[in-house]
Amino acid sequence: MDAQQWDDLADMVDFEPDKSAADIAYDFLKEKVEGRGWTLSDLGCGPGSLTARLGPLFNRVRMIDFSRKMLERAYSEVTGYGVTNVEILQEDITTYVPDVKTDVALACACPPFYRVSDAPKMEIFATKACVLIMPTLVQDSPVRKILKEMGVDVHPSIDAELVEADRSRCHHTESVLFFETREMLTPLVMKNRCIRYTDGSSESVKRLDEIISSMDDDERYYDRWSKLVYWELE
Repeated sequence: MDAQQWDDLADMVDFEPDKSAADIAYDFLKEKVEGRGWTLSDLGCGPGSLTARLGPLFNRVRMIDFSRKMLERAYSEVTGYGVTNVEILQEDITTYVPDVKTDVALACACPPFYRVSDAPKMEIFATKACVLIMPTLVQDSPVRKILKEMGVDVHPSIDAELVEADRSRCHHTESVLFFETREMLTPLVMKNRCIRYTDGSSESVKRLDEIISSMDDDERYYDRWSKLVYWELE
């Protein structure tokens, strides 16, 4: 998704400072950072839901996004929520190298850091720790079931479990697995989620369509889980 598309969505993305991911992040980080005067970079901040919830734990929060309209919305939402220790920065987090790092870098539901090879790039934004919140493919996920039927080994680079294992090889790492919501996946969403794990060939796409079209509605429901992965840099 490019900046223009994200601009177009700026007024439609929900501002949810009380969503489960924000609550989990707050409870986890409170004992680690509260009262220490640390600073935070919220990478790909969107409408500012995480900053609104976590802002009181930090001395200063820098919200970074490549969409100007989204940043304007985030600043309005966050300050309206009562959190004023914030600044906004319009940059592409996939290429931007900060002149000054913050103590902690956080990314939530931010695809540029989902791959094992990309998660370490968060470390250029922080001096003390990184926090990545992303989905994990639990065993009863329809996506995992479909891929298993296709004979695809779901062990590529896009999974919170793999990111955690990789970071733990060189850093002290902690994690929290948490339930987000019960979700029904539409055929189109399932197809889009599955196809990233395949070779993308016309044969694979055809097989995906066949499997998905044969599924009952009940099979499309699943409990969506995410994981907070935290690793220290010192």
